[in-house]
Amino acid sequence: MKIRNKLRFCLLVLLLLGVLLFTGGSLIPMPEVVYANDTTYGWHSCLQDVGMGVIALVGGLLVYIVHYKVRKLNDLKTVKTPGKWATVLVANMAVLLLIPGAFLYYSFRGWRGDYPASADSIGIPLLMQLYSTLLLLIPLNIFLLLAIWKISLPSYLYMKTLKDCGWLRFWKILLDCLLVLDSLLLVYMVWDGDIVAVVSLLMLFYVILTLRTGKVNYYNQQCLRK
Repeated sequence: MKIRNKLRFCLLVLLLLGVLLFTGGSLIPMPEVVYANDTTYGWHSCLQDVGMGVIALVGGLLVYIVHYKVRKLNDLKTVKTPGKWATVLVANMAVLLLIPGAFLYYSFRGWRGDYPASADSIGIPLLMQLYSTLLLLIPLNIFLLLAIWKISLPSYLYMKTLKDCGWLRFWKILLDCLLVLDSLLLVYMVWDGDIVAVVSLLMLFYVILTLRTGKVNYYNQQCLRK
């Protein structure tokens, strides 16, 4: 049997793996809580978390490739980015998504018994995350306003550089570092099973790629005019 859409097939296999991990973890009995400082976190919780993280990652990627009709990796070269202000909107939505995500994350883990009964209220880390998320919007939007200055969007998502210059090198290095940081955080959140954070980081990864290609497109146009 010839598989026409190998990329989608691979993602569906990974999705099945995530479902199996979550199901397998759910079948493992939770540790018995005897003392107030006991936690039910163990292989049961660990496999559930990884399974949920993989499901969220693959689900987000499937939505992306279905929306842009990507059938193979080369098709990514034909994907067009949104405009400048749509990119800013997506970035803010990705961060704001962490607010309901925090409620879901701590509520689920509290219900599962990950936190000992003797521990402080989960309201403390929950409020800290909410405040830090709202504060993050300030530097995020300052950065976005600087980034969309001298940028050309919409553009193709993957664009080659015609000629490097000082400012383009600066933006490429900065945005590449952000891509690496986002990827590392994404791996951690998949392992931790924070499904909303996984979706948020996927959106931010797309935003960073969009800004990068927008900068390349802008300076390519400047080179062509000379």
